[in-house]
Amino acid sequence: DKITKGQRVLIIDDLVATGGTLGSAMSLVKMLGGVVVECACVVELKMFINPEDASGLPNRSKLFKELGHADVPVWGLISEDILNE
Repeated sequence: DKITKGQRVLIIDDLVATGGTLGSAMSLVKMLGGVVVECACVVELKMFINPEDASGLPNRSKLFKELGHADVPVWGLISEDILNE
């Protein structure tokens, strides 16, 4: 009852990897009538954005497309590149 119809929403998460939690949050906002304008996270594991099918990794881009969220920008403050150094 806190999100009103047409309200613009920014979702902030601590970590985005496969996109399951973030995808669920976006679906909930849309179900309540809100509009997700952007998603921000502290750490983003980019290896899950669009891995090759042969890798066996979950594909966040495909998940968001299936859920109808492909148009929502997702950005991270830190990527695994920095964490792996």
